[in-house]
Amino acid sequence: MNERLARLKPQLEQLYAAWNELMSETAGMLDRLASLGSAALSTAGGPLGLCLALASAYPSPEALEHDLEFLERAGLLEPHLSAALSTSRYLLTASPGEGELALDRVSLMERMAPGPL
Repeated sequence: MNERLARLKPQLEQLYAAWNELMSETAGMLDRLASLGSAALSTAGGPLGLCLALASAYPSPEALEHDLEFLERAGLLEPHLSAALSTSRYLLTASPGEGELALDRVSLMERMAPGPL
């Protein structure tokens, strides 16, 4: 899990930076998941150590489920993140004027922003 997070984090940071958006919620999820991954790899605490790490990182099973669902979605997006970043940069700098192209650009931007992705 930590290897996947190490690959995802810089790519997500670039995507959020392109959109001038804060990544605070996403960064929190990545940090919590990384600490869980470290706890799972640690043999010192054993299963009890992992349970304690879970309890300290997550107030409820639903909160853990939320972060794991994010990790799953991010994993599906990972092979496409560089294309999403390139497309985002293009859309953010394009100036199509008015008319149908401008509407298409707005529609695409609404779908390419980090939140919807």
